[in-house]
This record gives sequence, C-alpha cells and structure tokens, in this order.
Amino acid sequence: MRTWWALSAIVLSVAVAVQAQDGCLELLQGMELPKRVKTRGKPKFMKWEDIDKALNEVAERLKGSDCSLRFEQIFAVKEKEEVWFPLTNSVVRLVPEESLVGLPVFTRSGDELGRYESRIRYERAGDLYASRSYTLYYFQYRGSDEKLHAVGERLLLDEFGVPWSQLKSRVALQPEEGER
Repeated sequence: MRTWWALSAIVLSVAVAVQAQDGCLELLQGMELPKRVKTRGKPKFMKWEDIDKALNEVAERLKGSDCSLRFEQIFAVKEKEEVWFPLTNSVVRLVPEESLVGLPVFTRSGDELGRYESRIRYERAGDLYASRSYTLYYFQYRGSDEKLHAVGERLLLDEFGVPWSQLKSRVALQPEEGER
C-alpha cells in the first residue's frame, strides 16, 4: 500500500511538472529558443545586444508564470573555446542573484577581477528625458584582496563578463518572490 502511494505521488509530481513545462513552452512559442548568440573581440564576449534583447523578451513573456529557465535554454553559442557572458544592467537586474554569486568576473581585456558577490540597486532621479525616477542596478565583486569592489553606477554593456561554461547550467530566470 505504501509503495502504491509513493508511486502515485511520483506520477502526480511528474504530471504537474510536465504540465508546467508545457505551459512554459506555450508562453515562449515562436521565440525559437535557444537563441544563437554571436561573439566579438578577444577574448570572445557574447554580443550584449543579443543577450539583453532575448533576456528581456523572455522575462516579459514569463511574467506572472511559474516558469524557470536555465541560460542554456535561452542562449546558445557556436564557439568551441571559452566565451564570456556579458554582465549588462539587464542581466544584473533580471537574473536571480544566486545564479551569479561566486562566478569569476573578467574585464573586457580578459583580466580576472574577482568573484561576483552581489547586486546593488539604486534610484536615479528623472532628468530631461524622464520625468520620474527609475531604478538601475550594478554589481560588486570580491577581489583577490578579499575586499568588496563595486563597478560603479555606469552603463553596463560588455565591460565585464563571466565564463559561459560556468554559467550556462544555472538559472537565468525564475518567478519573482511575490509571484511564487
């Protein structure tokens, strides 16, 4: 009897997971995921424009759902050698912080700065183009000196990156705390 209940519970949980996955696939229909992203430069950085566009579009479609996606489900690269995934403002804002924590952070020139530690949120007052204030994000990393260093309140495009090989199996998007 106990075996039957355990088996029933397993079958039910698999059915729920498959149904949730089908719902996620339905939300992402027509997006042709994973998106193939080209690289540029030496070291090879994935194009930040492609990353931001796809990540923002997928995040918008998944808003209010229970769907979680790994990076490799959203992005693909053809390169056989190591490539770097850019830490843009959108990436720092949308990706769950725990997915980035501990990853080595590299500069555009290929120098390792340290390990990703946390994101910083700040408000910027409206100006000539925006009448209201808006929220931006940047990040800090722990350097080899064991001190925290912030990248500052600049526009993050492809100045900093993390190794794709270490990032691709981590969660890229998941329901926000209030949506779970």
